[in-house]
Amino acid sequence: MKTILFSSSAILAVATLLVTASIADARGRGSYGVSSSSVGRGTEYTTERGGSAYVGPRGVAAEGANGRSAAVTDRGAAYSGPNGAAVSGRHGAAAVTDNGAAYAGRYGAAAVTTGGAAAVAPRPVLPAGYYSSIPAGYRVVAHGGYNCYYAGGVYYRTVFYGGNTVYVIVP
Repeated sequence: MKTILFSSSAILAVATLLVTASIADARGRGSYGVSSSSVGRGTEYTTERGGSAYVGPRGVAAEGANGRSAAVTDRGAAYSGPNGAAVSGRHGAAAVTDNGAAYAGRYGAAAVTTGGAAAVAPRPVLPAGYYSSIPAGYRVVAHGGYNCYYAGGVYYRTVFYGGNTVYVIVP
């Protein structure tokens, strides 16, 4: 498990580096609408403190004199600074700092820190009549030809759905 999470944090760091590199590359290619002319392509701004920003039809990219960079498009956002980096998109978000890495997406979340690792998987979406848990204080009884759990006047039996143990009511 640790190997998978540490590999995941390495992959996350590489993805963040690529996004940061694309931010820096935005000025050269014009992918964010950067040009010397603002006619239909975008506008370049320079601040008196040494920062610069590029605004175009596909999004915005900014670079500060303090070493921080950010980009925002309709597909997501990215940030890079001296202590970490973060990426956010339609299907999830990730962050890498000096103290660890974290990821959250449609199918779960994971975090790796200097103190350890954790992973969370979402609860399955169940059809009507299926339950992922039963009330506390149940008893195991035989009812309707099944070994059931009896709780609160209702009989439940276990079934497998999508690789998970779930419960259905026995009439």
